[in-house]
Amino acid sequence: MTQSQHTDHTETTHANYATEQVAKHVAEHSAEHASAHAHEAPTNAPRIEGNSPKDWEEQFGGSVAIFSALANPLRLALAHHLMHRPHSVSELHTCLGISQPLASHHLRILREAHVIDREQQGRTTIYRLKDDHISHIVVDVYEHTREHHAD
Repeated sequence: MTQSQHTDHTETTHANYATEQVAKHVAEHSAEHASAHAHEAPTNAPRIEGNSPKDWEEQFGGSVAIFSALANPLRLALAHHLMHRPHSVSELHTCLGISQPLASHHLRILREAHVIDREQQGRTTIYRLKDDHISHIVVDVYEHTREHHAD
């Protein structure tokens, strides 16, 4: 083998080795990524019943209302604050830096979608999340978005 042939053979061997290493790394990373983001449906996940839009509306209409109500950055911020503890409108508008009428408007939308409850304490109305399911939705959506924006 001439020096030129030896050099070509060595370069080809190194290139093949590098290609194999890159392929191995990509395969390992893909497997890790898939495993980190893989999930199984929760055991209590509902099964779709019926095969018409009317059936789906009956089954998922309430869920759509909740997601629609939370599909606004301000309302999601309100839900996030209420996840930690109940607040009055005055506290919420102050901590979010928005007007009280704007806070009240968005709280009404959340209440109508059954995301939050309200309770009168004297002359003050206190708002709180409806239940832990809403807290989980807020946290899970945030975590999901954070994970997928990191990709």
